[in-house]
Amino acid sequence: MSYKFRGRGHAELSGTMSTGDITYTEDSNTKIDFDEDYIALLTAGNSVLVVSGANVGVGTPIPAQNLHVSGTGNTTLRVQGSPGYYGALNVKGGTGDSAWLWQPADTSELRFFTVDDDRMIILGSGEIGVGTTAPKTALDMHHNPTGLSNDTGGGEVVTFGGGSSLTAGKIYYLNSSGTWTEADADAIATSNGLLAIALGTTPGTHGMLLRGFFDATSHLSNFISGLPVYLSATAGTMDTTQPSGTDKVVRCIGYCTNTANVIYFNPESTTLELS
Repeated sequence: MSYKFRGRGHAELSGTMSTGDITYTEDSNTKIDFDEDYIALLTAGNSVLVVSGANVGVGTPIPAQNLHVSGTGNTTLRVQGSPGYYGALNVKGGTGDSAWLWQPADTSELRFFTVDDDRMIILGSGEIGVGTTAPKTALDMHHNPTGLSNDTGGGEVVTFGGGSSLTAGKIYYLNSSGTWTEADADAIATSNGLLAIALGTTPGTHGMLLRGFFDATSHLSNFISGLPVYLSATAGTMDTTQPSGTDKVVRCIGYCTNTANVIYFNPESTTLELS
């Protein structure tokens, strides 16, 4: 290695050496330790900063990640901008777009930023906003479901219950054996209880939507903005025209939005059996 060193009361020294450490003569516990693919800065005999292969460790002699920070008790990593400037952590995977965790200058807010906008904010007073930077309640979520693709949706999703070869976009009820079964308005037994829209073919993998927004292109009839949506007498489907006829069951399961085929899915717990 090559080095330059100036000690107190000494002239500058320079040169090269193939092995060895650099030690502060007045304190043998403060030194730079060299080894193969390894450099450590020690103070008071402790490894404060380590470069081991491609990993950097702060407070640990064996860094397990690209940057590994370790300490005793509470351990803090701080990124701070100067007065009037924000502090931020930037995360980037490969050639993808960067994501940021940042705090605006001179505020107590914490913001999560992706692609081109803030996606979530936590105010210093505790309110959390998703889709808004001005939350008014403890959790303030603003939804914009206008970009949903056909037969897709999201919201409150569960992955329990049996069933296979389900159809995305169809409505199912959870039967007494714990299996999701196509629901219809032909009888109380097939329209009552817990309803959900399948998000794919398998509940445990794709999930079942209990409440949220869904683009019901394939299994909704007679979409009209603002109208209530009912469980249909045709298994697994829905309609803005309520069922009619003896023994049919009327159950509202949501409402049409002003975007074609997109509904707010929120099944009512009450049903009306026609006679």
